[in-house]
Parts: sequence; structure tokens; C-alpha cells
Amino acid sequence: MRLTEILTPGAYLVRQSVNTPDTYSISFISSQGIIHFRIMFYTGSYFIGGRRFTCLSDIVGYYISYSTIVASETLIIPVPPKQALINIQTRIIATDNYVQNLETEELSFRRGDIFVILSEINEAWYWVKSNKTGETGMVPRDLFMDVTTKIDICAGKPWFHENIDRDTALELVSREKRIGSFLVRAHETVNVYVLIVRGVSGPLKFKILKEDYYFLGKRPYNSIEEILKHYKKEPIHEQICLGFPIPKRFDCLPIELPPIAQEDREKNLKAFKEKLRSAKIREREMIVKAGTLTRKERISFRTKWKPYYVQLHKDHKVIFKDNEKATKAKHLLDLKNCSINHVHHSMFFRDHIFLVVDYSLSQKRTHLFLACQTKEEYEVWFDALRTAGDLASGKTQPNQQYKTIRNLTIGVQSCEMQGAGTNYSPGYCMISLDGFNLGRTDIVLPMDSYKWDKEFTFTNLSGDLSTISVKFFTKGNLLRNAGGVFQGEITLYLNALTSHEKIDNWYKLNCKTGVRGKLKLKGNFQNEVVLPVKEYEVFQAALLDESLVALHTLDSIKSDDRNSLGASLVKIMGCCHSTHILIPKIMALEVKRSLMDAKSSLFRNTTLATSLMDHLMRTVGNVYIKDILSENITNVINESHSLEIDPLKTSESLVQENLSILLHHIRLLWDKIQTSVKLIPKILRYIFYMVRCQVSEKWPEDKLVGHRIVSCFLFLRFICPAITNPKLYSIVEDLPVDSYRSLTLVAKTLQNLANFAISPKEQYMRVFKHFLEDKQKEMKNFLDLISSEEAVPSYPPMELDCSNDLAALHHKIQVVRDKLIPDATPQVLSLVKASDNIFLREVTLCKGAHVTQL
Repeated sequence: MRLTEILTPGAYLVRQSVNTPDTYSISFISSQGIIHFRIMFYTGSYFIGGRRFTCLSDIVGYYISYSTIVASETLIIPVPPKQALINIQTRIIATDNYVQNLETEELSFRRGDIFVILSEINEAWYWVKSNKTGETGMVPRDLFMDVTTKIDICAGKPWFHENIDRDTALELVSREKRIGSFLVRAHETVNVYVLIVRGVSGPLKFKILKEDYYFLGKRPYNSIEEILKHYKKEPIHEQICLGFPIPKRFDCLPIELPPIAQEDREKNLKAFKEKLRSAKIREREMIVKAGTLTRKERISFRTKWKPYYVQLHKDHKVIFKDNEKATKAKHLLDLKNCSINHVHHSMFFRDHIFLVVDYSLSQKRTHLFLACQTKEEYEVWFDALRTAGDLASGKTQPNQQYKTIRNLTIGVQSCEMQGAGTNYSPGYCMISLDGFNLGRTDIVLPMDSYKWDKEFTFTNLSGDLSTISVKFFTKGNLLRNAGGVFQGEITLYLNALTSHEKIDNWYKLNCKTGVRGKLKLKGNFQNEVVLPVKEYEVFQAALLDESLVALHTLDSIKSDDRNSLGASLVKIMGCCHSTHILIPKIMALEVKRSLMDAKSSLFRNTTLATSLMDHLMRTVGNVYIKDILSENITNVINESHSLEIDPLKTSESLVQENLSILLHHIRLLWDKIQTSVKLIPKILRYIFYMVRCQVSEKWPEDKLVGHRIVSCFLFLRFICPAITNPKLYSIVEDLPVDSYRSLTLVAKTLQNLANFAISPKEQYMRVFKHFLEDKQKEMKNFLDLISSEEAVPSYPPMELDCSNDLAALHHKIQVVRDKLIPDATPQVLSLVKASDNIFLREVTLCKGAHVTQL
């Protein structure tokens, strides 16, 4: 190998893969030895370390001048090849004219145009570069013939004149008036070219010799293009630099092309359409998952999320395109070298985000953030990408019948600091996994200490993550996007934690000089085995038994974590199509247990029923909530100031103006909601109908009790929270402080209408009394319409795998099994037995892998 002959740190060379033509490598001598970095070529671009480059020389230049390729090391000494790489790419010539289709990446061309093949997309298309214009794009393969060995290597270039003799060339240059105009022609001698330039007094001739390199004088170049590029900047004779190439004659073709009959054109078109159909089928077969994701490369409020059409291929590559019709890749990832992890809501104030870290550059890591619109979409994408990456890197085997899930919950409780600048400054904590920030607390002012009581949950952690760090910062002001000053940090090693180990301790911060402090953390770490979903069938049946005994028992042991329980149960019910049966039954039981004088507080507190409904509405109603709220919320945000109507908080002169604007927005929103009945998912309308019947049967004397219960779920627990916190529902990306108060007033008014409250509690809200009175009948009619779906809803096809959720509940049962058995009912015993059988199955399948006996 050529590098072993040099052994000088910083030396490098670039080579093409022998087995895979679209793959290249940079081989680099670092202080640790020779390291190889993979470069992937796709649709005219080169990709390395998550970055895109237009050519190999740009990659080399970037890692020489702008960035290190290994920690603190850059490319320094190039190792030249033994001979110049004289353009060995395949050249093709157009046999017919072609006009591109609009809004595609196709190229238009004329008969006789020369192109260089950059890559073969499929049996129907080439990705090429035009010798004439330098453009890159797609061309149909059937309209070209290979002329690599039949024409000159420069044929088709705008400056190269084919089949032209010496006298004609001199005449063309002499007639040109612009000093510096030029052309290149092939000399009668083999491997010799002549560059003719329009000088002050006439043509100037320069001979170019082609050997291992191209020589003009005694200086070597890799190509004639390189010569021309050089002398466009540097004088070639006295003060003359190269200008524009002299236009060629239109009748000048590099080779004679046979004529094409109309019949042959029709045959070619028919064959092309058949190849195109076949290529599309094969392309679909190669794609594992495709859809739109939004991408962001930095944690910054100035950089926006940009949507891309993303394709996950069977060869574990992820390709980012501008849209579904595009062919050219904007970004490319090889999941073999990537780690994927969940990002907490607090980082961007939006959900369904994961971090992708690219380790292809050894010690130098690049990263990006990807976001989905819904929880279901997020789970499908996350699982597909993680599975593909684990298979590609060998972390899991193709036929492996289990996977390991690592979950971490970390609660940042409080911090006590001593030292300059830490007593009165606002402070916050940043949670990092292996050095990447994935969550942060709010900024708080200290009293005796900093207090947050903020819990962060990171699910399905990558197996290669080793540390979690909590860093404490102080700030000069309370603005979230202003920089903070690092004060100290603590680091926990995940490999040192056992499954279900509790974290509850004060930890001494590793602080900067002159500062001391400690941080109180709570949490737990789970390292669980998850089997294929079919292994949980008996457990699932026992869990969802229609007697509800097992469900309520599970709720009683997880009452401190109903949020995660509700999320898991909604997904499990959806997978087995029992949502419409079990949720109404759970509600009916809660209605039955409630006291006769407690109807006003029914479903107002957090219970199993309300938790299930909250997650169901968020799951199936995501599209609905965005449809009815997006436009109106955007309009409120676009107002130039807060629409405050409380006289104690704003001037009297603004109250009436703000009230008028606020009423306008509320009326528009209410009109939008009224016409949205058919947009509400049928499963919700069916459950609203069932619960309305249940409460009306218990309190028949109250004609509005059913309406209030339905409005409690739809407005109090769904629409109004989405109005006051639209970022949480991914309706907007950013929410100005002034807009928050305006949206709160909109939500308050809408909630009063839904409660049939004519006289609001707050004095300043009573200005809406007439509006509330006028719209009561409309609200009642609306609630009637959305709670009249008697037909059992059908379930759309779902791409959900609930094995993770079933595994989590199974492991919870294992933790408390000894407490459950003494007083267990037959239903609970069946659940425990099913859980025990799953544990035995885990041990059998894993064959020595880590399985914790709980």
C-alpha cells in the first residue's frame, strides 16, 4: 500500500473502491495509525460524515483548511497516484432530441450532445453531467449510445471544436473581436491539443501535450479544464487572461449519427415506458420506509426546521430529497455508523424528535435532529431506523427473536451552589447523553437553592450510549436563547447501573475553579428484554379481560405513573381493535362508582379513564386539532400586541379595542369548530355517545349532564390545552410571550361556553356574557352532533408494534408479583402466570444474554 511507504502523520490519499464503483475512501495516517473513511457517491454528489460535497477535491479542501478529520488532526500531505487519472468516465452521445418534463430533475438535450455518466440510477435513467453546460441531471438511457472509445475525451465541451483544421481555427479566432476569446482543437499529432487565444495583434497558439498528465509548457495539470481555469485567473501571455470560448458551428458533430425513423422513435418510447414501469417497481421494493420528516442540524432558535422527503433503503442508507418526485439526494446517511436516540420535549418545545449521530469520521461526530408530526409516525420511523442501523452494524442478528430496550428516567430536583456569580443569578440544567444535549430544565431564580422538580424520560436508548451528564449553568438574564455560563456537572455511567436501579441522591458537582455545589437527582434505569409481539398474546388477553379487574389492579400499582400507563394501554388497545369496547367500560365503571352529588367533578381529575381518553384524543385527533386551530392561532400570534382585557393589566383605552379583536378571533374559531363535526374521528364520537348515555342514565333529571361530560373531554382536556400551548401539539414552532396571554383568553372564553357558564368567575371576563348567551344553543347542538355516533367504528390499517408497551407492563407485573399473589383474584392470577411464562421465554430465547430476575 502506498501509505505504508511514507508513514508520515498527516499523509493521505483518495481511492475508488474496486468492488463498489460508487464508493470512495480517504486513507489517512493519523497519530494512531492508518484510518480509512468512507465516501459515498449518489446522484452527482459525494457524502462523508453527514456532509454533502460536489466533488472529491472539495472534500480534501474542506478537511485541509476548515475542519479536522480526526480529533485535532487535518489532511496535510497528499500522496499522488503513480500516474494521472485521465478521465476514464463513460461518455455517451444523444441520438435524438429530448425536452425535460417540468418540475423534474431531467435535462433537455439535442441530438449530438455529449454527456458523462456519473451514476446509473436504474435501467431507465442515467445521472449525467453535460459536457456543454456542466449541468447535472437525469436522462433516458435509450436515447444514448456509448462513445467512450470513439470520440475525443474533450468532445462536447463548449470550448472544444471537433473536426476543425488549423486554418479554419485561426480564421475563427481572427474574426473574434474580444481579447482573450479562445478555442481548443485536436492537433494532427496524437495526444496533442492546441489552445488558440485572441491576442492584441492576432491569434496566439499554445501546445498542450497529453502524457501521464496534461502539460502546457513544463507545468503538469490533471485536465484541460484545469489549464483553462488556471489561465482565466492568471495571464497566459503578457496581460491577457482567457475570456469566453468561441461558439462552435451548429453542424459540427463529434461523430456521424445514423438517422432515426418515426417508427423507431415509437418503439424506443414504448421500450422506455416499460423500463420506467419496471424501474419504479424495483425502487419500491428497495425502499423500507418513506415519508416526510423535518430536519435541523443545530440547537438554535434561529435555524428553522426544513422538510425533506426521506427514504430508508434496504442497504441501510437514508436518503433526503427535496420532495417525493426528486431524484437528487440533498443528504445521505449510512446507518451502519449511526446512533439514534430520543430528544426530550424541552429542547425545542415540540415532541416526536430524535437525534441521529454519525460516527463515520471516527472520533469526530456529526449530528442532526429529525422530527415527525405524530407519535405513531415517530414510533414507526424510530423503530425502522434503529432496526436497520442495528442490523447493519451487527448489534443484532437478522433472525434474532428479541431486542433489548434501555429506558432512563432522570429527575432534576434541586441544586445548591457556593461561589462567585452563583448566589443570585438565574440558573438551569442541561441533560446530555454522551455529550449531546437532549433535555433542559426551565430557568429559575434561586431562593435558598435552585429548585426544578423536573423529570426527563428517555426511552429506547441506543446500546452504545455510555454516560449521562447533568450540567448546571447560570445566566445574566432570563431569556431562554441567551447564552449561559457553565458552573459544574455530574456524570453517571449507564453500564454501572443495574436494571430497575433507583437514582435518589445528592451528587457533588465537578465545578469550575472557585465554585462548589451539589445536585439532587431522582430517577431509575431500565434495561429490559422485549420479545416479538406474538409472545405476549396470552398476557395481552389477560390484561384486557373485559371484567377490567386486571386493568384496575395494574392502575392501582401504577397510580403514580398513569400517564405512561395510559399511553401504553391506548396503543395496545388500538393494536387489538378493542378501544371502543374497553374505554367505554372503564368510563361506565367510574360513573357507577361516583357519588350522586359528585357529577360536577366527574372526569375532572386524573384517573385511568381520563388518562386513556387524553392519550386517545392526542393519538387519533392530531390531524383534527391542527385543522381547526392552526389558522386561527396563527392569526392571533400575528397580532402586533397582547389582547389583554383585564383593566388591572392594561390601559382603559386598549380594553375595548382588544375586546373587539379578541371577539373577532373567538367567533372565527367557534365557526370553524361548529363545522368540524365530520372531521372528529369516529372512534371519539362513538365513545362520546357511550359516555353521554351512561351519565344521562345515572342523572336523568339533569338534561345537560351528558353535554357537560362530552365538552369536558373535547374542550377542557383537548381543544383548550392545545390553544394555550400550541407548541406542545406541534401546531406552531414558536410562541411569543404576548401571544400566550391572548390565547389564554381565547381558551377561557371557549371553555366557559363549553361549560354553559353565562357569568364567568373573573369580573373582566363578564364582557363576554352576551356572546356566551347567544352561542349556548349552538354549543348544545354541536355537542349533540358529536355524541350521536351509534355505529361501532372500523379501524384503519395501522403500522404499530405494541411489543415495547406489553414488555413494559410485563416487567412492572414482575416487580410487584409477590405483593399481588396473596389477595389476587383469578383474573389477576392469570395475568401473573402469563407474565411468569414470558420471563421463562425470555431466558430461553436470550440464551445467556442479560435477563434480570425481578
